[in-house]
Amino acid sequence: MTLSEHLIYVGVGSNIAPEENIEKAITLLAAYAQVVDVSGFYWNAALDRDGLPSGQARFLNGACAVATQRDSDAFKEHVLRSIEHTLLRVRTEDQFAARTIDLDVLVEAGQNGKWRVLDDGIWKHAFIFRPLYELLKDKPLDGELSGFKKMGMQLDATGLERHAVLTSRLQERIRQ
Repeated sequence: MTLSEHLIYVGVGSNIAPEENIEKAITLLAAYAQVVDVSGFYWNAALDRDGLPSGQARFLNGACAVATQRDSDAFKEHVLRSIEHTLLRVRTEDQFAARTIDLDVLVEAGQNGKWRVLDDGIWKHAFIFRPLYELLKDKPLDGELSGFKKMGMQLDATGLERHAVLTSRLQERIRQ
């Protein structure tokens, strides 16, 4: 990574044809930025506003690290939203609606060595925390992420089921 690059960690999820849409999203991400690493992907129940199972199809969630020339705001606006549009994501007022793809900037490694948390869901939901933890557990963390490792795997991961086949396929692809 050069001084002009930003290291951004992106949450990736879907509950409409999730394996297909997640693979397409990672492929499209690689066209815009260098995909540096990919976490495990996990099945979890779709949640409603109260954090209870909603009855929708299960979500498949994971995360990836990307190196890009764009800062996190520009990357989200110009890259992630473009990929969501390409994969027919429809944004509605219901933030808990089913979706073909959901791409969110979770954290950014600042060029000054400080980490910035851009999605506070990392502290609340195991389906966001667990994949991000896999990518960050061996990194020196400070700033807004100083307590991240202490939290470790303490967040209740009940209901998460690793999708080993998709995880292996994506991790192999980025190592090629």
